[in-house]
Amino acid sequence: EACASKSGPLVSVLDGIGMGAGFTIALCILAGVREILATGHLFDIQVMPKAFVPWLAMQMPIGAFVTLGLILGLINVLTRKKEA
Repeated sequence: EACASKSGPLVSVLDGIGMGAGFTIALCILAGVREILATGHLFDIQVMPKAFVPWLAMQMPIGAFVTLGLILGLINVLTRKKEA
């Protein structure tokens, strides 16, 4: 809304497309990590070793929150190392 109120229609449309694409990419990353942790597969290709025990909780709605927390924690660790 801030961009739309201060810019013209073309810039507002492009901003909306960019925001939508960004959210789509973020959801795809979240879903991919969750799928790997829940089943050990990504696009029906096994990416985890045979000894991997799938996290059944990741198949439930709470799995999305746990995955989001893991991803945000990883981003936090990586950005703190760059700042130090």
